[in-house]
Amino acid sequence: MKESISTISHGAYTAEISSIGATLATLKFEDKNLVEPRLNIRYFSGEILAPGPNRMADRRYSQNGETFELQINEIFRNNALHGLVFDKSWKSLTKEKDAISLEIILDDTNKYPGILELETTYELDDKGLLSTLTATNLSDIVLLYGASTHPYLTVPGVESVDEYFLQISANQVYLSDEER
Repeated sequence: MKESISTISHGAYTAEISSIGATLATLKFEDKNLVEPRLNIRYFSGEILAPGPNRMADRRYSQNGETFELQINEIFRNNALHGLVFDKSWKSLTKEKDAISLEIILDDTNKYPGILELETTYELDDKGLLSTLTATNLSDIVLLYGASTHPYLTVPGVESVDEYFLQISANQVYLSDEER
């Protein structure tokens, strides 16, 4: 699996997107990092995490009466971590100076009960980065689905971010325990 890196830019913003995991590898404003560059963090840094963005307890899950077993990639907790597409090659659909769209079709019925098409778009404008992820169920059954991404945000020029907080509005929140 060969990785390709695409650079997009708009004004003082630049971003690098990897084809592996549709990863936001870097995001900069005036050459200052807004996310920790992927190369500085060894695991799950900027990838699309889908169709299960958290931990799958004991690597197993059931849907529609069928049990699926995934590869353990969080060994010390015996979990399958962060879905099925974070380490896969995504196909580039469109590429412009300030935007890129990538796609993957998940059709491994040994690990997932149906066929799921995922498309993500990264677009830079005067306000920064807009990232959109669209999932389309190509099956005739209801599919279990959740998604997330894992950028490590930075604050340029600040040594410790303990004095800052990020607030996100949400209609629903899923709380997990310390293990999962």
